[in-house]
Amino acid sequence: MTEDPLLCFFLLCFHGCQPSFSGFCSGGVCSGVAISYPFWMMDDGSNTNGSTQNAYCGYQEFSLSGAPSNDTFLVLALPNDNYYVKHIDYASKSDDVNITFYFNCSIDGVYERLAVSPIPCLGQYMGKPSYGFLEGKEPVEFDWAGKCEDIVVATAGETEMTESDLINQFTRAMNAGFILDWDMWKECGRCESRGGQCGFNNRTKESLCFCDDGSIHPNNSSGTYCKGTDSMNIEN
Repeated sequence: MTEDPLLCFFLLCFHGCQPSFSGFCSGGVCSGVAISYPFWMMDDGSNTNGSTQNAYCGYQEFSLSGAPSNDTFLVLALPNDNYYVKHIDYASKSDDVNITFYFNCSIDGVYERLAVSPIPCLGQYMGKPSYGFLEGKEPVEFDWAGKCEDIVVATAGETEMTESDLINQFTRAMNAGFILDWDMWKECGRCESRGGQCGFNNRTKESLCFCDDGSIHPNNSSGTYCKGTDSMNIEN
């Protein structure tokens, strides 16, 4: 499993963590990155004796950890790979743009008619060039999906890319990092709409709702969420 060098996050919908929340929801700074809800930092001792920290405040898939071989970056584990986290922006509404890459295309003698330039640094594999376009800007007269061996879509900041110089700007845009957006987790809607923040109890495998008065409630259909009476205690 490889680790891509950089990963930036930009926010679609976010509710910041307040100081009055339970200690499980306290934020912090690690490797120069501010960490707060819905992200959470895995306890450095969480793997001791095969156990894990009992509870955390945040989305279950949004855990961050230190890179084993590089203390400079945090790591986010996604289903297919691990990624370094360069920055988390909790307020940005910046737009991003998709770049579609078509690799090893059989151009069938229509190169001149396409009036587009292949990616020079990739050269040609078996006489098959590769191309890159801003999403939706491909010449429509060519069957890209049918004539190219592989198609990859990457996301970059819109300010990093212009259509007139796309290929030359690609390296700079990728060095700036990929941009991921996140939105409210559907299962957290009732908790967050009542001023709470979602979390999870690893010991009981129970979804939780942390409230700004320090109380903790079950995050399920029978829970009263925040401002209710069915609070619970969690052992650290």
